[in-house]
Order: sequence, then C-alpha cells, then structure tokens
Amino acid sequence: KGGGLVASGDTVRGAGFEIVFDAKAGTMTSWKVGGRELLLAGFRPDFWRAPNENDRGNKMQEKSAVWRHAGRDWKPATKGFESAPGGAKTIAFSGPLPAGAGTCEVTYTVRPDGWVEVAFHLAPKKGLADLPRVGLVGELPGAFDRVTVVRTRAAGDLLGPQGRPAWASYTGTVAEQFVPYLMV
Repeated sequence: KGGGLVASGDTVRGAGFEIVFDAKAGTMTSWKVGGRELLLAGFRPDFWRAPNENDRGNKMQEKSAVWRHAGRDWKPATKGFESAPGGAKTIAFSGPLPAGAGTCEVTYTVRPDGWVEVAFHLAPKKGLADLPRVGLVGELPGAFDRVTVVRTRAAGDLLGPQGRPAWASYTGTVAEQFVPYLMV
C-alpha cells in the first residue's frame, strides 16, 4: 500500500498491484494484487436483464430491444491516463451507444493505496423505450464469496426521508445479494 503510481500504455502499477485496461472495450481486464488475479472478466456497461412474466406480457423484450446488446457493442474512446488529486490516476472511456441509444462514460480512478473508484454515467437518448437495467457487469473468481456494497438503501428501497436517496454501505455474502423476484 502507498507509494507512487506509474501509468504506461494500458497499465497502471503501484506498490503491490497492477491494473490493465482494454482501451477498445473500455474495460479493466486485469487487477492483480500481490500477484493474485482479482478479475475473470472486466466490468462493462449492461442495460439488459432477463424478462419476467410482466415484461413478456408488456413486450419489453421487443420495445426495449435497442438496449439488449448496447453495452456489449459499445465502442468507447479514451485519452489515456490522467493525473488526479492525491496522486491518483484516472482513465475515462466514453462514446456513443449503438443504434443512437445515447452515450455512456465509465471512469476508473486508481488511488496509490490500490483502491479503485468507478464512476458510471449514462445519457440515454430521449424518447427511447424504458431501460430494463443500468449498471456494470463483470466476473470475479468464485473464491470471492463476500462483497461490500455502497448503494442507495437496501434492494428495492430507493428513497430515504423526503424522497432523497439515502446511501448505505454494508458487507455480506454474494448469496445474500439475491432477491427472489419470482416466487413459484
């Protein structure tokens, strides 16, 4: 932990860690700490989810089809690494989404202590169908069975007092993150 960061090409290195990005895909492709790989697949924008019974009745998969592969087919650009406060390095990937669906930007800020902050911004085109989902999807090794989440409230409870988002942070198992929306 600590020490300075060195950014070169698509890689940023710090004391005990190395992070590699794919500029064409706009993803973090490798995150090694102490030589141990923390990623199986880098995080990328995702706007689709499996349709439920109500979605099928409402023809969501047809109305919102523009979003199905928008994240997968996104072709971002980047200016490379830039210096940020506190000795951090940032790299931003931004560009239009396929089929004129809007624009998306994902910014990674790598701090000297090895922490990575991810900012996600979506500007959908007005008049398009509802977004089935907004977020990032990636894959971690199965040995990681605990997660710390920072988000608005608990799942399904998005607004705090006076209708403002209330931010919460908690730690739990990956299995505890499952929400059984469909009960049979």
